[in-house]
Amino acid sequence: MLATQILWINLVTDAGPALAMGIDPYTEDAMARPPRDPAKPTINLRMWRGVMATGSVMAAATLFTIDFYLPSGLVEGSGTLDEARTAGFTVLVFAQLFNCFNARSETRSAFSHSFVNPWLWGAIGLPSFCRWPLSACPR
Repeated sequence: MLATQILWINLVTDAGPALAMGIDPYTEDAMARPPRDPAKPTINLRMWRGVMATGSVMAAATLFTIDFYLPSGLVEGSGTLDEARTAGFTVLVFAQLFNCFNARSETRSAFSHSFVNPWLWGAIGLPSFCRWPLSACPR
């Protein structure tokens, strides 16, 4: 991927949804759970495993998409390098945007209470209305 594509992912597809998740309504069981022990780490082993699993799935999907478009690799593709970059970029953007719903709760499914935060939907829809970086297109 090109540097401008990575910058686009960091600025547009991460910043808006992160701000929108900050005003996500609280869950019903928030006060029923005991507080976290201050002596224990904030990011525990379970959370590290989730981060590694999510990152591995997103990386594998992106790399498979790039490989799918390139003429040589595990899957024989017929695209150009620019097409492979654009397809990999698109898959990574959509994976990041779906991960917003996944990261809302440690205990709930990504599909539960999906429509309680309209700001999150707006932040996810924003990258579709913006122009993709010109560096993703062939020159």
